Amino acid sequence: MKIKDIKDTIENEFDEHAKKKMLAKIAGIEGMSIEQIELEVQQEGARFVVYECCISFIYMTIKDPTSAYFIRKNESAVIRGIGWSFITILLGWWGLPWGPINTIRALITNFKGGKDVTQTVLVYLKQPQDNNKNSTFKKIVHRITLFLVLLLLGLFASVIIYFFVRAS
Repeated sequence: MKIKDIKDTIENEFDEHAKKKMLAKIAGIEGMSIEQIELEVQQEGARFVVYECCISFIYMTIKDPTSAYFIRKNESAVIRGIGWSFITILLGWWGLPWGPINTIRALITNFKGGKDVTQTVLVYLKQPQDNNKNSTFKKIVHRITLFLVLLLLGLFASVIIYFFVRAS
């Protein structure tokens, strides 16, 4: 597979937010060089995976990929992602209608050992890194603001529904 084909696959498989989140912090490669990682992937059969986590609250459901995890050949990808599955089982069902649907999808992905994103991560690791902390802060503020706006909209909708039902 050529690098161009891999980049096309990456662009088609993930939206920009999911890619950035997945690659933000890769668990399991601390202290390893890119050459060591490539060697383990090519010769030892290691891979990178992401899991899905679903959290719901009445009318709002969020299903998001985790950061990437480096899974060595002798490790179980299912066991490594069991925490995300547990969170999804506890908190994923409670939103209608998408809570149960996205919970089942996330659990299927997690119990299959996550989604293999090895080629995506290898391409990312070979690119020069941008260590601009200011842009990271802006992204966090943006996410918090978006969450608060959605929460306020949901509360507003709940109040309207309450008064509508009470008037009936």
